[in-house]
Amino acid sequence: MAASQVLCSPELLHSIFYYCRDSRSTLAAAACVNSAWSEEALNVLWGNRDFGENPPVHEGRVLIDLSTGRRQYYASKIRMLHIEHRADVVHASLKDLNFPRLQHLLLNRNYTSGAIGDAPSQYLQPNLEGLEWYSWDSDLTKEFLDQINARCTRLKELTLGDDDNLRTTPEEFFDFLAKNRSISELTIACPDLVQNDLMFYLSERKGLECLALWDRPWDEDIFQKISSEQPHPFDDLRDITLCLKPPAIPFALPLLKNITRINLEIEGDGGAAPEHLATMISLQDMCIRFCDATELPVDGLLAMRSLTNLTRFCFMGHELQSHFSNDNPKSLLSALRQLETFDFPVQCPLSFSALLSISKNCRSIGAITLRGAYDLQRLAEEAEPMFPELQVLVIKGDGSEEIPPRRLDATEIARLICCHAPKLDDLELTDPRLQDVVEAYD
Repeated sequence: MAASQVLCSPELLHSIFYYCRDSRSTLAAAACVNSAWSEEALNVLWGNRDFGENPPVHEGRVLIDLSTGRRQYYASKIRMLHIEHRADVVHASLKDLNFPRLQHLLLNRNYTSGAIGDAPSQYLQPNLEGLEWYSWDSDLTKEFLDQINARCTRLKELTLGDDDNLRTTPEEFFDFLAKNRSISELTIACPDLVQNDLMFYLSERKGLECLALWDRPWDEDIFQKISSEQPHPFDDLRDITLCLKPPAIPFALPLLKNITRINLEIEGDGGAAPEHLATMISLQDMCIRFCDATELPVDGLLAMRSLTNLTRFCFMGHELQSHFSNDNPKSLLSALRQLETFDFPVQCPLSFSALLSISKNCRSIGAITLRGAYDLQRLAEEAEPMFPELQVLVIKGDGSEEIPPRRLDATEIARLICCHAPKLDDLELTDPRLQDVVEAYD
């Protein structure tokens, strides 16, 4: 194929410009070459931006800045639409536009003081695959849910948040989900919508891969019912976020045998959690937030040796304690060799030997969080870099822990840290006696 033909082929031009998707200036310049280039460059420029940008390029207000006659031309190219700040003004300006290529929509009127007006049904397009809905709860009616099912037959991801003025009943939402078989990722931060009947239904729903239920602590009753009546609960689920009361732990966690990622919040003493997490042998990413003071049994922690696929081990909580001691990290971590993140802010009798255990068993470790006193002067005893991939090191202490006398000055300790963690970007030592080391490192 001649070069001139290549440079006029829409498919090839799109592939070329897609590689430049992160450079607005390059795409804008390409759009000025000729009509063929302009069409494909603008398709990429307007259709392939991520919400991670600040501000997002597809916030609706970008369209408002265009002349009225040009808005529909660019609206027809948009695949991601983000309407948040000044949502009332933006929505009013866009109400006559059509978005035929729209695939992901985020609506949030948390930052809006004026009335929105018409429900945003115009954004419900056949190609829509993702819908995030925050604080538009008064428009989330049964009629609007019916429109979603009728128009968005490809919808895969649904996020609902903030329910102060909710006009949809749990029964209507249940009916909506039962009729929609395409949704595979569901996030709900509306506790009033999520009742036991819905949880039971979700446990048997086929094709549900990701489930996040925020702001609703679950007790054991529903999981006992699921265990006794569902032969294969949560069979397709791989990613879950939920909040449990302690009595629910031994009933809920064993049901999640296929989960690879869990984000769990525990209201109350969650000391039983590690023992039951150990049964989830498919886990790769684990984040557990303990809301209350918790004593973590050593046996339960050591049982987590079974999680050999784990890459992220994250415990969170301000009052975590254990008798986990210097002999235990080696036993645990020798089985968790794929760890990249080890966040263990537990008050326990660990010392520098725990760092040695992490170094020897988890060579790919990139982030460590610990609590207590660790004699970093002992880094001088190790010839080879202990943490070649480490980027984040956090050691939490309040100055009450006993530490050995200072033999090295702050500059020398900082130099040792640099040598043993050459890729370290973030060093946080909260013990006030180590602030001179942090300052020397910075």
